Amino acid sequence: MVMRVIFCGDLSICRGTEKMILEGKGGGIIRNLKNTLNASDLFIANIECPLTDSDEPMWRYFRTHKGKKAAGRFLKELGVNIGSLANNHIADYGKQGLKDTISVLEAHNIAWVGAGWSPEEARRPLIIDRGGLRVGILALAQPECSAASRLGWGAGVLEDGYAPSYMESLSKQVDIAMAYLHYGVEFSEYPTPRQVRLSRGLVDAGAKLVIGHHPHVPQGYEWYKNGFIAYSLGNFIFDMADGPHRFSRLGLMVQAEFKDNSLKDIKIIPVDTRGETTKVLAAEEKKEAERHLMRLSEVLTDSKKLNEAYYFTCRNNFDLYAGAFFHNIFKKRNWRQARDLILQQLFWPQIAELRIDLIRFLLSGNAFEIERLRGKANRDRKGHLWKWFCRISFYLGLPFRWIPGFRIL
Repeated sequence: MVMRVIFCGDLSICRGTEKMILEGKGGGIIRNLKNTLNASDLFIANIECPLTDSDEPMWRYFRTHKGKKAAGRFLKELGVNIGSLANNHIADYGKQGLKDTISVLEAHNIAWVGAGWSPEEARRPLIIDRGGLRVGILALAQPECSAASRLGWGAGVLEDGYAPSYMESLSKQVDIAMAYLHYGVEFSEYPTPRQVRLSRGLVDAGAKLVIGHHPHVPQGYEWYKNGFIAYSLGNFIFDMADGPHRFSRLGLMVQAEFKDNSLKDIKIIPVDTRGETTKVLAAEEKKEAERHLMRLSEVLTDSKKLNEAYYFTCRNNFDLYAGAFFHNIFKKRNWRQARDLILQQLFWPQIAELRIDLIRFLLSGNAFEIERLRGKANRDRKGHLWKWFCRISFYLGLPFRWIPGFRIL
């Protein structure tokens, strides 16, 4: 018995994308992807916006996403069989938004997973029968604003402590167990070392596939033992401005082929998500994209390179938040959003971890070593500032270096 499953990344029917779909212009996306999607028995997508006609956002100091309920028909036309609601935007329009989204999906006979009206329900896996096989999907999101652990309802929460045990239990109930996770650092091209450990731990616990989304950019992928891990598929359908290089808005689709309960083949399908549309890449551009993805994936096999990439993830994420903070203070005069940016550093575990590890990089001297080796590549003003900041931190951290495990590299 052969079964094909296709996963895609973040799918948000909002802003320009929603306008295009409601005007009846979404057929172009469907035609571009038709041959690829028709080859699958299951098509699984992360639905990263509530589908609701409500005009009452849950919060007014974060940018919210939503699509109208009428736009949900596009998901059925596209061929989505399962929608994951485990993401940081699913609670953007409150309980009504989540309720409407579930109703829209069920009206179009699309199964859903990854959210619920209690933390326990939200992290409950979906088990379905397809092609003579029993398939289980665990969909969870790192704890952010939509987390069920924070609201009492919302997105299922990913925590290192219980995710492997959930996967171990699920794998005993099904022929094929898979994890579909909203995790990672936004706009970082590399997973964190902690993500790598968690993902491999889920394979050890019985997952055949671990598929990630959330960073909005593609990350590397790897075979690990009898499973396959793709750390981020980037965007799939998302109205987002172009990034710093030509592959910043590259999206990935993963087609997995199973024979009986064994994973036999993986096919990576790069797609272009620029310009409020999505299309499969032409042959030459596909080759260039594959070379880019190979460079990202090579880092996963070298712990030193992965930790060096993690340093720049910590550094760049701090730059991003600091820039947003000062922009809100001095330009927008949005004191509440500036306050919430500070609170995120303290109460969102993944952000707090980045800040703590950045301090460890700095005081341990690791950051200074990395900046010194990369100095010629960092001749811009920001690079010079960070190099001098690392030099000062190197000396400030001398008293801490006797602590076992303080260094990251």
